[in-house]
Amino acid sequence: MRKKNKLFIWMMAIIMVVSLAVPMGLHANAKEVTSKANTLASSDKAIVTKHEEETLTYDNQGRLLKSSNDQTSKDLTKEIKGSYTNEESNKINYTDFSAEEKGGLVSTYTASENSEIEKPKLKAAVVANTLRLGYDTLINSTNGTITTKITIVAMTGTPPVLLMAGNHLYAGNTYQGSYSKIMDHTREIPGTSIKPGLSYSKTYKVVASQFWIAKNHATAGWVGAGTKTTSGQTLPELLNKKGVVYPNVTVNVANKATLKMTRPTNAKMKIVPVANRTKWTTTTRTKFRNDFEAKYNVKIDWTNIQIHHMLPLQYGGTNAFSNLLPINTSIHQKIVSPWWAAY
Repeated sequence: MRKKNKLFIWMMAIIMVVSLAVPMGLHANAKEVTSKANTLASSDKAIVTKHEEETLTYDNQGRLLKSSNDQTSKDLTKEIKGSYTNEESNKINYTDFSAEEKGGLVSTYTASENSEIEKPKLKAAVVANTLRLGYDTLINSTNGTITTKITIVAMTGTPPVLLMAGNHLYAGNTYQGSYSKIMDHTREIPGTSIKPGLSYSKTYKVVASQFWIAKNHATAGWVGAGTKTTSGQTLPELLNKKGVVYPNVTVNVANKATLKMTRPTNAKMKIVPVANRTKWTTTTRTKFRNDFEAKYNVKIDWTNIQIHHMLPLQYGGTNAFSNLLPINTSIHQKIVSPWWAAY
């Protein structure tokens, strides 16, 4: 009987030792932090395309309005060029009232640009002179370029005498504020050349980290109807000096919360001397892990997770909880860190 008891005690001791040797993250009740990157740096998307469409027409029904005076094609051409030039600007100012800037980072809540494009609805009985234009901005991480395109998507009725269309590039050093024109892309298209499918492109090679906006506008006119001008622009995108868009990384915390890696507000930050930087130590790492688990009431397996400073320490970032984001090691090393290396 004593031998059986001793054997039982030894077996229990072995089981306890084995249990203690298994990391907490491998237990059935351990939770996961998963990261997802939807970015130019990932292999599934080498080119990011922004698409907009604008329609030149003469009233809500698309009817051709008659002018009180008879214009010649020559007079109208001059008016079209004048109206187009009036819309030109070497500088624009961007303001996002929904943005929240804190600690050198900016969180944005602007509606997606990828929403379905509403096409003009014309009554069947109306003979309309309508011109629909497409504007594309292609950001290519492979060769570090930005290409703007102007395309005639569709046309009804008679072509205008002349179409002046532009899709220009503007760059700024901060998310909100002044942007300067870096590339002018203007096309002067006579009515005889206008047809659906006609497209023009112009490319710019990125050489510095900046925020970028593409701004489009166009003016066209029909004899006896005057001119019409439309305009639009993309939301700002932050690119590094290699022309790669700032990574769009989201983190799922055990299906309890979704966190997003926010962008810096400034594209021209200076490097802080090593002696003056905030220090990141084993103690601060452990504190963040404990605080993170307490905040979301989960137990995390940290084996393949690295803690990212969204505003890096070398650019003045701190160890504040709001500046830290746990990211999958592979995404951190292959996507996020390389982006900052080319900042």
